[in-house]
Amino acid sequence: MFKKLLSTLVVAAVLAAPAASYAAPSDWTVNTAKTADGVLEMKVNLSTTSKLKVLVQKGDTKYYYDVQSLADESIPLQMGDGTYTIALLKNVSGTSYTRLDTKTFEATGIQSFEPYMTANPIVDFAAEDNVVALAKKLTLTAKTDEEKIKAIYTYVSKSFSYDYNRAKTVQSGYVPDVDAVLAANAGICYDYSAVMAAMLRSVGVPAKVNMGYSKHIAEYHAWNEVYLKSADKWITLDTTYDSAYLKAGRVVSMIKNSADFTVLKSY
Repeated sequence: MFKKLLSTLVVAAVLAAPAASYAAPSDWTVNTAKTADGVLEMKVNLSTTSKLKVLVQKGDTKYYYDVQSLADESIPLQMGDGTYTIALLKNVSGTSYTRLDTKTFEATGIQSFEPYMTANPIVDFAAEDNVVALAKKLTLTAKTDEEKIKAIYTYVSKSFSYDYNRAKTVQSGYVPDVDAVLAANAGICYDYSAVMAAMLRSVGVPAKVNMGYSKHIAEYHAWNEVYLKSADKWITLDTTYDSAYLKAGRVVSMIKNSADFTVLKSY
């Protein structure tokens, strides 16, 4: 239910940079100590007003993330074990970026749920955020992950409304501010799924934000997959879809048929 225009998905061109534009080692700090936990820690020490991205590649699969200068970043390694190549990109003009630096590293021992347990550039939250406080409140009496999932799913699907104006006006590079979405109790599918993932991760439940297509929705879509540790399996949830049906007085099933969804990207 939102346009396929996220800057995390496509960079129109990555230009070959002249040697003088390459980042010095001190301009980009990369820490691979937590790669076994599915996370790459990094910081761009370069002070610049230009837009920056990080390209993460394993095999033919690529992910792009907007990153900030002078800020600590946690990048998910959701492609599992193997050889990763990461590149720091700097905006030249429009959607064109120059490659400042490239690094390669090996990641081993990553379990499937680990990249989806912490904040990242797409599911961006911090301990002091309202979404974290609300998730804790909603799950205060929950004894199992299943109860936590049900409590948070029920809140989002019953409290949120679809923001049709945002769906029409959302711009390239948009990333949900989960606290702002929570305050408005409204958003597009990307907002619903980002809030769900942030709340679930904050209470220890691994959760993906998936992007792609659903058999039930014509447009490019975002939804969640949530990991049940007790059953060692992922379940599919779509709070955007369910919210509309619940408001219409319809009965819905929380767990969806994963075969009805085509995943192009997971964050």
